Amino acid sequence: MASLVMTTLTGCNITIHVNEDNTESETEETSEKNVEITISDGEEELAEARSELNEIDDQIVELFKQRMEISERIAKIKQANDMPILNQGREDEVIQRLTEGCDEEMSEYITELYKEIFEISRACQEEYINSESN
Repeated sequence: MASLVMTTLTGCNITIHVNEDNTESETEETSEKNVEITISDGEEELAEARSELNEIDDQIVELFKQRMEISERIAKIKQANDMPILNQGREDEVIQRLTEGCDEEMSEYITELYKEIFEISRACQEEYINSESN
């Protein structure tokens, strides 16, 4: 005869033990067997992946801060040379360079991300120029 014991452990892990007793029947003889199956709900893996994302996000923020400082420097140059803030050709060139070699889906994600970054950069440049004009 087989018996099934389910034990719920911390973190929603489930261990299943299958024990077959040493019983004899007329048609077969069985020996004791232990089978252990562990099923995880993925919380540990999820926490590890999120930790990796946190590290990447920290790097992205630092790089974004650097980018915004350079954007302000560009605003100074544009203001001094009476140049427009928007340079659509430059933005298109950057997106083209960054999406080169990427599949279509990733290219779309990068394009959307950089359109947003460019919009924020232009707003930063406008703010700088307006504050210098006053």
